[in-house]
Amino acid sequence: MARDPWRAVLDEAESLRSRAVLSLGIPPISVPFEEPDEALGDLAFGCFVYAKRMRQSPDSIASRLAPAFPKGVFIGGASAAGGYVNLRVNAAALAAETLRALREAGETYGAGEPRTERVLLEHTSVNPTGPIHVGRARNPIIGDSLARILRRAGFPVTTEYLVNDVGKQMVLMYWGVTRLKADQVSPSDSEKEDHKLLPYYVKANELAEKDPRVNEEVEALIRRFEGGEAALTREISGVSRRVLSGILQTLERIHVGFDGFFWESELILRGKVPPVVERLRALPETQTQDGAYFIDMAPYGVKGRDTKWFLTKKDGTSLYP
Repeated sequence: MARDPWRAVLDEAESLRSRAVLSLGIPPISVPFEEPDEALGDLAFGCFVYAKRMRQSPDSIASRLAPAFPKGVFIGGASAAGGYVNLRVNAAALAAETLRALREAGETYGAGEPRTERVLLEHTSVNPTGPIHVGRARNPIIGDSLARILRRAGFPVTTEYLVNDVGKQMVLMYWGVTRLKADQVSPSDSEKEDHKLLPYYVKANELAEKDPRVNEEVEALIRRFEGGEAALTREISGVSRRVLSGILQTLERIHVGFDGFFWESELILRGKVPPVVERLRALPETQTQDGAYFIDMAPYGVKGRDTKWFLTKKDGTSLYP
């Protein structure tokens, strides 16, 4: 059987815990290990089951167990906090064990048996309004790496790019490309479509900030495609596809690809948005503000500045279909 470094850590932790509870006369109950806050340790287990059996407080048992926990090859120390015993793993020992596993397994390291659970992994999904830059490139690198790891572990993985090809940004891009002439925008630094069309988006944004009529035209376009104008929806999506083609060329250079694409315009074209909005409007949790519908997510644990998740704008058009 292939060497499993983390399994070795868990086995040692279990063995050391058994010794510690035995030395203190605590019942040998199997308690699952958990992942604690990084500041507390690398592994942890609660003392609540012990406390119930022994009719003592979890804090009391944890404070006795932690100093009784022996050190091992991988377990470098233990501490008590909030009824938990937190274990710190010796990083150098774990690294050495991992390198031994790599040497032994060679090219097969990390490979798992074929799994039946299918994984749909959506990543990158940057709005196609211009070239992908260093900040936006973080997600494809993380997502593609995760897909490779999951495939290596035996999972059948499908990667997907969610394309926001009809949101307000995309309508603004469409407006710029169809309304502005080449001499009205800054010259492009490349003939790649994502670079070539970016100046039109930048100029359209600039004009929208100064001229209310531009915003009015954009809002009118949004109402038209949400109203069912299929030809307009496809035209807006077509501009998005041109920009996306340039983004995908860039991602090819770092060997990131996708198995499929989900186009938000398809939700519009198939009439999927209005029924969902109507169902959400009918919920008792849904409220209104200046004619716009929203759900306040604060009671459900959402934190931050904006806990109001809007479903529609005040003119009735949807947000992020």
